[in-house]
Amino acid sequence: MHSRPTDEGSEWPTNSAAALVHHLCGVLASWGAACLGGEDIVRDRDAEFAFTGPVGPELDRVGALIARLPGWVAAAVERGELATPAGTTVDVDAARRAGTFTPDWVVGHILHEVATHTGQLQVTRDVLLSRGRSR
Repeated sequence: MHSRPTDEGSEWPTNSAAALVHHLCGVLASWGAACLGGEDIVRDRDAEFAFTGPVGPELDRVGALIARLPGWVAAAVERGELATPAGTTVDVDAARRAGTFTPDWVVGHILHEVATHTGQLQVTRDVLLSRGRSR
């Protein structure tokens, strides 16, 4: 789970499957718990990609975070505002000024991130499984 499709220092750096799952937990906590739910979240986005811990608990964490999403959306709608997500690269202030920073947009962003990282996980799996096979 900690193997990467490309070597360390590669011109085309990649992440391990475990790091991608850990990062996805950070995404869900930041955009779900913090932004929608208004919870205080501490996040070190860069450190997520250096994750070397066990992946099992992170898979459980992803499931638990996803299960909380409807409650976070309800909390955001009830508050009538969104909190700033923790450790994001998105220009939230520009989105607020443009009026596009809404619960609907945040849920769409979360879905986009889940889909993107699921695709990266599939490619990572395929590359790692193909190593050593004759062509």
